[in-house]
Amino acid sequence: MNAIHEALAEATTPLYRFEAALDQQSTLGKGKLIADFADAYPLLEQYIAKRTRKRVLLDEFNAAFGHDVKLPQFRKLLNAERQRRAACGDVAVCSACGAELCTSKADDDSGSSP
Repeated sequence: MNAIHEALAEATTPLYRFEAALDQQSTLGKGKLIADFADAYPLLEQYIAKRTRKRVLLDEFNAAFGHDVKLPQFRKLLNAERQRRAACGDVAVCSACGAELCTSKADDDSGSSP
């Protein structure tokens, strides 16, 4: 059997269909939101450090990724991503100078007032 036939045969196995279904689920709904937020997180932290208002960041995030996240959910996602990265030892750094960005919980509330 050649490679094309093997690929077609593999595509019809239950295990392959199961894996494809799980991959598709991870790119839909909440899984997509979390993945998109994780991708955007370093840039978000850079602009938070520049004192950009969270509302502006939220609006631009929603526009760029096609989500409809509200401010309280945005804060929860931000704190969850900070905790996840802190647990892994991954810290946010400035892209210009490489200095560690402050990502404390107290910093989360700055710049969020209208």
